[in-house]
Amino acid sequence: LVLHADSIRSETAEEARPPVGSLTLAGGVQHAVQGLREFMERYLDDTDDPMIQLTGGQDSRIVLSAIPRSRRRGLRAMTLQAPGSRDTEVAAQIADAYGMRHEVRAVEGLANASPEDWYRRVFRTARHYECMTDPIARSITGLVEESFDQGERLCGLGGEVARGFYYMGRVRPSPVTPERASTLAKWRMLANEAVHPEVLHPRLRDRAIPTSVDIVSRVLDAADDEWFTATDELYLHRMRRWAGLCETAVTFRRSLTNPMLEDTFVDVARRLAPRDKAGARFLARVQMALDDDLARLPLDDRPAPRAYANPGVGARFQTLRTKAGKLGAKSLQRLRGAHRPPAGGAVVAGKLAEYFHATGAALDPARDSGIFDERWLDGLSDGSVAPSPASLALLMNVLAASGTRSA
Repeated sequence: LVLHADSIRSETAEEARPPVGSLTLAGGVQHAVQGLREFMERYLDDTDDPMIQLTGGQDSRIVLSAIPRSRRRGLRAMTLQAPGSRDTEVAAQIADAYGMRHEVRAVEGLANASPEDWYRRVFRTARHYECMTDPIARSITGLVEESFDQGERLCGLGGEVARGFYYMGRVRPSPVTPERASTLAKWRMLANEAVHPEVLHPRLRDRAIPTSVDIVSRVLDAADDEWFTATDELYLHRMRRWAGLCETAVTFRRSLTNPMLEDTFVDVARRLAPRDKAGARFLARVQMALDDDLARLPLDDRPAPRAYANPGVGARFQTLRTKAGKLGAKSLQRLRGAHRPPAGGAVVAGKLAEYFHATGAALDPARDSGIFDERWLDGLSDGSVAPSPASLALLMNVLAASGTRSA
C-alpha cells in the first residue's frame, strides 16, 4: 500500500519464487528457530499484555515455544472449547505448567437466541466478511469471542504451509496431473463445506463439481510442474487470502499477529524440499529445537511432535495409525455424502430453518438468483426440508450479497 497526502494506492509486486530444495532440513530448522525467537522477543518488547490463542495442536505450541520460558509466566492464553475436542485439556495442561492465565469459553447457549436473532446475526456476519466465508461458523465463533477481551492477539495460523498439508501418498518428485488434482479437490478441498446437490438449480447441479475441480487443476498447473511443490503453493495462495479476509474483518476489534505467516518463515518453508516437510518432520524438529519439553507432550489427537521428527518403528506406527484413522473417517464421510459442520452449526441451522419456515418471503431474493432449486426453497419454506449448515451458509451469503436488508 502506497500512502499519499490525500489518497492510498495498492501496488502488486512480482514475487520471486525461492528455489525449492535450496535449503537443507537442518538449515531450515536453524533459520526458522532463530527467526521465530527474534520475532517473539521484538513482539513482547513492543506489546502490552498480549493474549495467545492456545490449542492442543502443533502451530500454537510452536508459537508459545518461541517465547522465552522466563516470559511465559502470567501470559494470557485463550482456548475455544468445542465438543469432542481435546484442545481444552491439552491447552490447560500447558498453561498450568508455565503459570499462564488461561481463559476457556465453550460453544454453548446457542439455542437461547430466537430464530430471528440468529438470522440477523448470520446475515450481518455474511455482509461483514463480504460473503466470502461460512457466515454460520463465523457467527458462532464471533459470539464466543464477545466474551473474551479483545486487544493484542497472538495466533498460530500458517503452519500448514510448512508441513505439506495437501500431501498424499509417498513423497517423491511427481508431475501435476488432472487425476491428482481431481483427487485432491474432491477429498481434501470440497468435502466439508459442499452443499447437497439437490440444493442447486438443475442447470448448475451437474456442473458444480467439475467446474470446481477444473479451477483447482488450472491453479495447480500454474503453480509448478512438480506435484507436491504445486500443492504447497496452492495452500499458501489460499492461506494468504483466507487469512487476509478473515483477519482483516476483525482488525478494528483486535490486533492479530501470526508469526508463521511472517515472510522469513514462509520463505524457509518454500525453500525446503517436500520430503523434509512431509509428515510434519520439519515442524517437529523446529518444536524440539525451541522447547524439547513441549515436544514430548502429545498433541490433541496425535502423538507428541517428537514422534514426527525422526520416527523410529514405534513412532512411525503411531503416526500411521493416526493417518489411517483420519483416512477412514474421510472415506466414510464421502461414502455417506456427509459434511462436517462447524461446532454448533447444527443448532444454528435449525434456528435458521425455523426462521425461513415462518418468514418464507425472506427467500424471494434467493429465488431470483438462479442459484437454488425451487423445490428445495419450497421445502425450506414449508418446513419439509432439514437443511445442512453448509447449504444454509451458501443461502445466507447469497441473500446478503443480493442487497436484501436484514430482518
